[in-house]
Amino acid sequence: MRGAKLQATYRCMSEGQVNNGLKEFCEFEFKFEEGSHNCPLCGSELKRIPEGKTVSELLRQGLRKK
Repeated sequence: MRGAKLQATYRCMSEGQVNNGLKEFCEFEFKFEEGSHNCPLCGSELKRIPEGKTVSELLRQGLRKK
């Protein structure tokens, strides 16, 4: 697909009360285009959640098979 945008799942990793105490916790999760994103509910930085195996996991798995 020409011009297809890669998407990844991002999750808010804030702990405790957020948004000046208006929210007890934040569990926001959404698929965005890859990049830097902030949580729309509490403003904390979102962390990218890996989907599938990482490159290092694939390399280790290949070494075990040899």
